Amino acid sequence: MLKQIAKSDCSIFTTAVDKSKIFPELYQVKEKLYNFVLGVLIKNFNQDSNKLVMIIDKRSKNKLIREDLKGYIIRKFGNKNGNIELHQNDSYTSYGLQTADFVAWAIGRKFNTEDARYYNIISRKILNKDSIELWK
Repeated sequence: MLKQIAKSDCSIFTTAVDKSKIFPELYQVKEKLYNFVLGVLIKNFNQDSNKLVMIIDKRSKNKLIREDLKGYIIRKFGNKNGNIELHQNDSYTSYGLQTADFVAWAIGRKFNTEDARYYNIISRKILNKDSIELWK
């Protein structure tokens, strides 16, 4: 799978969080942390010239939590010209989300176990290599 990603016409933006450096209060409200990290990933998005389509895992069955994420994205980034689309799907129904899980696993191995073999397969696709780690 990772070799196919490396051959494909795609770009990867990612982030890694050292959970030991997160304030306990924030870690207890994982949805807020998830919203914040997603915001970090898309902060440089230029709405004037691009369209951003986000397909993310429907992490919660709670509709209020899912709507909070959508509201956070709109409040933080606005939605000029309708350039932001947010879709929340179950990962088992989306090959794209399943592919993202492979990518996350490869990146996680690099940062959690210092095994970069899988990361190296896709590393040239990662556009934000210099800013992957939050709170180093």
